Amino acid sequence: MITRDEAHELAQARLSAGFDEPQEISLYEFDLGWVAWRTPKPVAPGSPPTSTGGPQIVVDRETGDISRWPSIAPSAIAEQYTAAHAEADRFPPDVHAMLTKAGWFPGRNVSETIDAWLQRDAQVLAEFPISEAARTALNEFGGLVIRPAESQYRSLFSPLPDGVATTRISGFVEEYEDLADYAGPAFPLGDHENGPCEIVMDPRGRVFMLHWSRDFFLGHGMDEALVTLCRNRRFPSAMNGFTEPDQD
Repeated sequence: MITRDEAHELAQARLSAGFDEPQEISLYEFDLGWVAWRTPKPVAPGSPPTSTGGPQIVVDRETGDISRWPSIAPSAIAEQYTAAHAEADRFPPDVHAMLTKAGWFPGRNVSETIDAWLQRDAQVLAEFPISEAARTALNEFGGLVIRPAESQYRSLFSPLPDGVATTRISGFVEEYEDLADYAGPAFPLGDHENGPCEIVMDPRGRVFMLHWSRDFFLGHGMDEALVTLCRNRRFPSAMNGFTEPDQD
């Protein structure tokens, strides 16, 4: 464990690099460590500050590791650091890196965008009741575009894939009716370019790919489905997914 004095010493060494003398350091303490930044020098009343913003770092309380953060409020950095720490083991490293490249980060929430999409396309989506699981998945991953390495096909997450609203709507409805016999009403999460085909989620949170050739099972939840998509795995038949033991 790192003490406050040790954190201050580490931060001062890092933030004083490039200066002729050690810089004065300010610390903001939170559960997992300290946010540190160079203390602004005082200026005369009415004078502009000597700088606007500056590098901030986090010194981890357990390891002493230092990470660099943007010039935002220390409390906001603490929240983001805590969220990132909680998510550290959620995805395998390769999948985590691919999702991060696509724009995902721990605590991501685009619910306002999802609200706008749902309102805009309410008439078409009226046939597809959105479950709590689907809403949670879209709030976090809506708008992301994932292209796995060594694949020419992308997966796009949006509650209304382009093909659904045009010539493919009839076939899409029929596919949902077939799927409902096994899983209950599903909701569109996005589109996969191989086909193209729809990525959907049933009320239990299981994720499927509705391809023109047959339906495929991607995972028992959104995280598992993302691992399957990011690693470009061979997709198992949806029927195999339906007959597997319950994962509840």
